[in-house]
Amino acid sequence: MTGVADALSEGAGMETFDQLDELKQDLEILDWDAIEAKYRALAADEAGSKVAKQVAEVDLTAYQSELAECLSQALEAARDSDAEAVYFEYDMDNDWSGWFFVCESYNAEGDCDDEWATEYDEEVEGPSLPAFAKLFSKHGGMGGQGGGSSVTAYLVARTVASLGRCVQQTSKNGVAVCMGFHDQDPVWRLHKPEDGED
Repeated sequence: MTGVADALSEGAGMETFDQLDELKQDLEILDWDAIEAKYRALAADEAGSKVAKQVAEVDLTAYQSELAECLSQALEAARDSDAEAVYFEYDMDNDWSGWFFVCESYNAEGDCDDEWATEYDEEVEGPSLPAFAKLFSKHGGMGGQGGGSSVTAYLVARTVASLGRCVQQTSKNGVAVCMGFHDQDPVWRLHKPEDGED
């Protein structure tokens, strides 16, 4: 394991873990715009308004459009194969490159077992976001020094919000949609069939 995984496994990012835990909770209560606004304010407060503005000014229109297209392909593959979940993973250390994995099985979050996300039948290559990877490398990180953890949380918040908007606008047909950065544990549920929604 390298990069993000090393920092996490060494316990260097406790502050980052705290912020990401809070972000996970915010997914349940805030809309996507509010999530982005909250974590921009946090990054501005801890890392400076100039850095927060740099993250905010990255245009995600094309990225979100590509996410939507790839998500639709993955959900179609899931329906065709009776798979239970689609898992999106992105790699902060490698151009923020993403993949959608079509997973045959799925466990609810309460089961505390996300091994299902590593067992997939098909994959759909998603978009990359080199601008975020550069900002993460320059201003982010998992160590919590100099506001780096808040910049990381803001980058993650914008990524989650981008996919979240796509999920909201897509018919899931009972398929779970989850996401996480490489080596994230647990994965985050953006659509949970156990909630009885579509």
